Amino acid sequence: MSGRVRGLDVHPTNSNIVYAGAASGGIWKTTDGGSSWTNIADNLASLTYGAIAIDPNNPNTVYAGAGEILYNFSPFIYDGQGLYKTTDGGTTWNQITAGFGNVTHFGDLQVSNHNSNFVFAALGSGYWHTGNLSNEGIWRSTDAGVTWTRTLNVIDAFDVIVHPTSSTTVYAATGGGVTTAGFYVSTNSGASWTQSNTGLPAATGIFRMQISISN
Repeated sequence: MSGRVRGLDVHPTNSNIVYAGAASGGIWKTTDGGSSWTNIADNLASLTYGAIAIDPNNPNTVYAGAGEILYNFSPFIYDGQGLYKTTDGGTTWNQITAGFGNVTHFGDLQVSNHNSNFVFAALGSGYWHTGNLSNEGIWRSTDAGVTWTRTLNVIDAFDVIVHPTSSTTVYAATGGGVTTAGFYVSTNSGASWTQSNTGLPAATGIFRMQISISN
């Protein structure tokens, strides 16, 4: 029986290859369109994954964000220990904690299809009973995940998307029921952000928010 699946990504040119990350269930890979699955990460420090992202330009490079984000859930939430990266399709993994620290709850990951050096991460918290974590927000790497900088310091960052045709446009969604909740736009490749909530409910009423874009 699986834990809840919190991260999923499909190979950009071979739809038979899919990676899945589960809560307290590790990282799994199929090469036959889901008929069979292999656990490819049971030797790592984390067993819970909230986000999976394949580099669309180098599909053997995959990022897995450990820990899961939920709003006002319950004590039954699982911590992660950083970000994991493979460059050989999941055979070996490198743990990255620089910037994030050793306790992480990932909501989303995305590698820019325009430049593989640009990787974005949305971090939040799954805890309702202990408050927020110090590393929540939108993070950006410009060196393919080696180092990270938080460019949007908000709580409960759920989602981040790079525009498919504009390399400088990035979108993000945050929650938490606070004044910083809502929709964000960056026009400088995620270096800075502008809140754009016109037409949405009041920010204090936005507790969870996720976004998608038509390619």
